[in-house]
Amino acid sequence: MSFNILGDHNLDIDIKLIKKIRKVNGEQITDEIEQVVDIELSSINSLQIDDNLMRMGLYGIIEINNKANILDVIGINNGQAEDLYIAISIKDLELEKEAGLKPHQIKVEFLGLVEKTTTASANFEDNLIMFEFEEAIVADMHHTSWDQFTSQSEVNNKPEGANVVEIVNSFL
Repeated sequence: MSFNILGDHNLDIDIKLIKKIRKVNGEQITDEIEQVVDIELSSINSLQIDDNLMRMGLYGIIEINNKANILDVIGINNGQAEDLYIAISIKDLELEKEAGLKPHQIKVEFLGLVEKTTTASANFEDNLIMFEFEEAIVADMHHTSWDQFTSQSEVNNKPEGANVVEIVNSFL
C-alpha cells in the first residue's frame, strides 16, 4: 500500500503484477500463482484506466520505468504456459470519511489480464515497459469458446442436441 496525494485527493494506491502458471498433474491442468510483485509508485510513469459503453469492463495501460528489471524478476521468458495479471486498488481516503457512501463508491479495484507487453529503451539504463490490460472476467469471456460451456452442460448429452436456452438454464 502507498499513501499518495494527487491534487486535493488523498489516495491509497496498491498495484501488483501476478504471474499465474498452468501445470499438468496427471490428466488435470491446474492454475497456480507463482509470483506476486509489488509495483512501487515511484516507478510508474503513467496509468490510464478507461471504462466506456462500447467496450465491456475496465481496460487500460500502465507505463513503468523498468530500472528494477521487472520482466527478469517475473521471468516471463521462461517458456512455461503462463498468464500475467495486474491487480489495481485505488481508494480515496477522504471519501472514506463521508457518511452514506458504500465501500464500492470510494475505490476503483479490479484484476486485469495483461494482454500486451511492450518495452522501449533510450539507452542501457533508461528503459520502459508498458502493459496493456483488460478486466480479467471480461478477458476470460473473450478467450473462452462456446464449446467450453456446452461440454460442461448435462443437456449437451441429449441425442437431439440442446438449444441455447436449455444450456443457460443448466448453469442457473
